[in-house]
Amino acid sequence: MVKKVILTTFFMAENYGAVLQAYALQSVLQQKDLHIEVLNYRDSDIEDVYRRIHLNHKSLWITLCSCISYLLFWRKNKIRHEKFKKFRDSYLQVGKEEYWSAETLMKNPPQADVYITGSDQVWNTLITKGLSDVYTLNFGSEEVRRIAYAASIGNGQIVPEQVELFREKIKIIDDLSVREDTAKEVLGQFVDGKKIFVALDPVLLRDKSDWEKDLAGFESKEEKYILAYHVEKNEEYRKTVEEVSKKFGFKVIHFEKWKRYWNTLNNAYTAGPLEFVSLIQHAEYVITNSFHGTAFSIIFHKKFWVFPHRQTGSRVNDLLSLLGISERAVQTFEEFSSKDYDSEIDYVRVEKILTQERKKSLEWLENALKKSDDLK
Repeated sequence: MVKKVILTTFFMAENYGAVLQAYALQSVLQQKDLHIEVLNYRDSDIEDVYRRIHLNHKSLWITLCSCISYLLFWRKNKIRHEKFKKFRDSYLQVGKEEYWSAETLMKNPPQADVYITGSDQVWNTLITKGLSDVYTLNFGSEEVRRIAYAASIGNGQIVPEQVELFREKIKIIDDLSVREDTAKEVLGQFVDGKKIFVALDPVLLRDKSDWEKDLAGFESKEEKYILAYHVEKNEEYRKTVEEVSKKFGFKVIHFEKWKRYWNTLNNAYTAGPLEFVSLIQHAEYVITNSFHGTAFSIIFHKKFWVFPHRQTGSRVNDLLSLLGISERAVQTFEEFSSKDYDSEIDYVRVEKILTQERKKSLEWLENALKKSDDLK
């Protein structure tokens, strides 16, 4: 009999990493003959970040800029929104309920054999405006097994006043894994002896051939290009993109609405999630400050440079350290300038480590599922 698993994660965010990690974890779970349902929970704290108009009651200037941006880019925003919706409708097994709210989850929780939360920054209190009951699985019958897969706290630290909050919320979880060594170190101080496993982000559980099957319908560009993708404004990063473009003569594909690069090939702001992956797949270089931009660069064996996010960069640094390629992270253009721009990455060695870590993560997840009496 197929067992039912409820997955809680950031699937509604118009963010490439968020929807792709949800899809990847769902795909891995489906291979285990489980019925997977992504909880149809609308998180206003997540969705507000991607709203077209931001009304800021404290700043008329911010509200005005938001309105101008909406008018200038309404068509591109509409296309982007529709592509994300199409991806969710086509690839994610979202529950048929109209929407769950936090209140209805507590009063009438969904029935399942297992609840899983993760991956992404589901325990980053800056994103969720506190530690959410939804993403710590504090709802439903105590008999339901609860698993955290590769949950992230984002910034590698927890402020002292939130320690008791984490201790209380997380104690309900039966099997606990996080995405970063830094998160394991922080949480390990107050989870009362519970073992914490460091697991790979779900996108890394699928290898290159798995992702290539999803990308069969996408064509490569006729000319070589640099893929520039950032999730945080960083002028050092922009200088680096310009420098690599000038040095090698490759044009730039980027995702920015307002700015251009001197040698732009294409603005990919309206790209859908799988189109984003395809653009990384066919790039000559990738320059990014995104965790998932880095992860897909590794999957497709790209030459890449990463400027770790100033607040949540621990997740990138931990991944690079795990794979023995920490030198691909730089903080400033000056630091980058001291590097050999065209240096190769030993992907034979990287792939060997990644394969081993993938096996460990899949085995951990398999064992966590088997601990349920109903899943033996």
